[in-house]
Amino acid sequence: MLPDDNESEDEQRRGILNSIKTTIPPIILSEDDELHSTLYKSRGRIVAYSVRYICMIDGRWNEVVRVDASRTERPHLHVFDPFRNQASKKVVSDAAGNYAKVWHDSIKMLFNKYQVYKDIYLSKYEKRHSR
Repeated sequence: MLPDDNESEDEQRRGILNSIKTTIPPIILSEDDELHSTLYKSRGRIVAYSVRYICMIDGRWNEVVRVDASRTERPHLHVFDPFRNQASKKVVSDAAGNYAKVWHDSIKMLFNKYQVYKDIYLSKYEKRHSR
């Protein structure tokens, strides 16, 4: 597979250019909340993935939380603030090589906890906009 000019530098850096990218249809949580997921497979195995929780605030989609993993990084959780800063990043699993299970667990975790992350995000957003 040849490198795609549309591949991000991040994708290139993680060494996933030789894998097949599959975008999973979004999981609609509500009118303003969605989960988006992308898998990268090589030889039938997931070698990297990303699961993102996004929400609509003031007519704009915002990335609130992302769980991802690659060949070079263990599965980890990014929590963002409303100003596109990464508020935190922590490893969520040591399950090397079993990304199918970790990907599934990541979707379940965000499905069950998205409202908690949204509430935290909104409190920071409202604090900033009430000044």
